[in-house]
Amino acid sequence: MNNLELLNGTQSYALIGMNNKKKTYAHKIFTLLEKKGKTVFAVNPNYTEVEGKVSYEDVSQIEEDVEMAIMVVNPKIGEHLLDGLKEKNVKTLWFQPGSHDESLLEKAENMGFEVVSDCVLQVYYQADNT
Repeated sequence: MNNLELLNGTQSYALIGMNNKKKTYAHKIFTLLEKKGKTVFAVNPNYTEVEGKVSYEDVSQIEEDVEMAIMVVNPKIGEHLLDGLKEKNVKTLWFQPGSHDESLLEKAENMGFEVVSDCVLQVYYQADNT
């Protein structure tokens, strides 16, 4: 399965690092996924609300199932979130550029996550313009 098929086949996302700054990649990804009819949960301990929706401090607070977590945070932050994502039963971790290093990818793979390192916006942009 290629990355576009993976995105299209996933319905529920936790966007780790979501914020209210409209020009950030996290915000652009959130908006794009919602436009595509996806369920997107904002996760950021620094916000209680984003785009009129609840922003969760941690994925464990999300009552619904989450299929994929999109990481838009520093790798040092991401590393501390892996156990909680595993406990939440998240299957796929999608690392945006700059949100990972080799040790984080290796740790995530060793924990049994499906790991993707790519840019959500670029994958959709390329698909929409071919």
